[in-house]
Amino acid sequence: MPIRLILIDSAIRSAWSRMIHLWKPMAAWTFIVWLLLTIFLVPFTSALVGWGLLRGDRLVVSNEDIIQWALSPLGVSYILIVGSMAIIGSIVRFAGLFQIIYQDIKRTPPSFFSVLNIIVSKVPTLFKASVLSILGAILLIIIAGGGVSLCYHIFLGEFDINYYLVNQPTEWIHFLISAGTWLIIWGFFTLYLLGRSFLALPAYIDCDISLISALKKAWEISGSQTIRLLRLLAVSAAIWIFTVFVFESSFLYAVTVVAEWVMDSSSGTRPLLFLAGGYILASQLMRVILGFLGFSFITSLVSKFYLENTKLYTEGRPAPRLSELSSRFGSFILRWLKPVRIIVVISLFFVGSMFASGFVLSSIPSGEDVVISAHRGGPPPTPENTLAALEQAIAEGADFSEIDVQRTADGVVVLMHDLDLMRVANDPRRVTDVNFDEIRNIVQISEDNSPFTMKKIVTLNDFLEQSRGRINTMIELKYYNNDPRLVRDVVQIIQNLGMREEVLVMSMSLQALRELQNLDPEIKRGFVSAVAVGDLSRLPVQFLAVNQTQINSALIRSAHRQNMEVFAWTVNKSDDIVRMINLGVNGLITDYPAFTAEIRREISDMTIAERLMLNLTGWITQDDSENKARDQLQELIR
Repeated sequence: MPIRLILIDSAIRSAWSRMIHLWKPMAAWTFIVWLLLTIFLVPFTSALVGWGLLRGDRLVVSNEDIIQWALSPLGVSYILIVGSMAIIGSIVRFAGLFQIIYQDIKRTPPSFFSVLNIIVSKVPTLFKASVLSILGAILLIIIAGGGVSLCYHIFLGEFDINYYLVNQPTEWIHFLISAGTWLIIWGFFTLYLLGRSFLALPAYIDCDISLISALKKAWEISGSQTIRLLRLLAVSAAIWIFTVFVFESSFLYAVTVVAEWVMDSSSGTRPLLFLAGGYILASQLMRVILGFLGFSFITSLVSKFYLENTKLYTEGRPAPRLSELSSRFGSFILRWLKPVRIIVVISLFFVGSMFASGFVLSSIPSGEDVVISAHRGGPPPTPENTLAALEQAIAEGADFSEIDVQRTADGVVVLMHDLDLMRVANDPRRVTDVNFDEIRNIVQISEDNSPFTMKKIVTLNDFLEQSRGRINTMIELKYYNNDPRLVRDVVQIIQNLGMREEVLVMSMSLQALRELQNLDPEIKRGFVSAVAVGDLSRLPVQFLAVNQTQINSALIRSAHRQNMEVFAWTVNKSDDIVRMINLGVNGLITDYPAFTAEIRREISDMTIAERLMLNLTGWITQDDSENKARDQLQELIR
């Protein structure tokens, strides 16, 4: 069906009219739900998780352990509690908006207390519905993951996953096709179930029946109209996302233009600070309004779809015409356009902007103290984890060389990231299955002109001897198998070389880090996190190395309160580098240390006003050219 026909669908027009007609009680109900969640549910959930499920030795669950934990009774309990608390807010909000629409159609003026009374009486069952929704979602995710896992074991189980990601052999293509086909089938099946079950909630609220009966009623109502409902929801969601994008992009562009004018017109930072604070307030307010409109419209659409199949809708109050609503809205605006009210609003906005601007000023780091670590030894095209990579990292001015270590079958600690040698040397053998003498002369595949002796697999001892006094080293302990000697041997090598002050040791294994603490508490230790559940700042470590997608200002503040440093990995794009520096990380692990150092220098040379400008207008355009990054930064602060 063409988009034009969908947009003029009676359900779309009616839902839009009804939402605008009822925006006041809908906004009041939304605010009350938000307030109750903020005051009661969020602190209760946080306390329950922090004091109960993740207490004792299980401070954090992360990385590979997270799947096993999620399937355990403790993990399932956590997911059910946190997920249910999150979903129940949306369900309660939907239920209240549905009641407002329901009362309006019955020609009964929506009453807050009548709506509240109905919803409160149903909260226990609504919570039950939330739990069942989470369980259903878990089951669907397990089915999807099980199919992808089966495809992986059929096509990719032989070598380390990094080999397939980089080399992309025929088996990788077969895996993508089979896994993609499975996910498409799973997606259609899931959408069909959702379409048939979507009306269960309004059916439950409307009728005094059990959830099972409501689900049966939803299947009866949706029937052959499932595709229509899904189509309307998809188009409505797409329009809402597009609207948010347009508003935010236009607003950001307008603020950028004003900020440039302010910088040209004033040499002080106060006007720009005020603009930054106003931007924070206005952008958050805009997101709240757009979020409210989007959720309310979807609720109105689903309510219309449900109620149009009942006798009530044909006998109830029709949605007012848009022309009538426009007239009401114009009158409402005129009533508000009074000098006293305008002055009050502007004054409140001014005061709020000043507070927000103070927060902005206190949260802008200079960037000059951010250390740069060369990922896997040094930048490409030198082969990773080699002496050639080390020399290139030093040449490009990196502060650290980050390496990966594991032990061979005869107990030699060597530098190697993957489980096997397939990606780096086209050799299928696993590191832990061979002696060092069998692989010491293997030259890694590369496109640089380094001597062959610099591109061979190297021991940790030789690497540290080469780096001593020239560059610091971040050592990640790789645990593909249970190797009880790895920590002990690494500590012994560091102690023998007297390099405690020149190394950091990190791992995804908390057990290994606790062993490191017992063996030598003077060696600085850190936890590597790709994805985690729990508060990382509670860990007994001196620093965190966190996937950049998991880093936010709350994590940074929490870690710094515990005197922990935060390193972001693997940060290669210019906009990500700027974003991480602006968030206040202590270090960046990157494949391009010279490129990153140039951006760090540009930011540290900026004035307060220029850094405000950079924070205010977003990140520079993605481009991995060093000269282009410099030009973009200079153009941005000009």
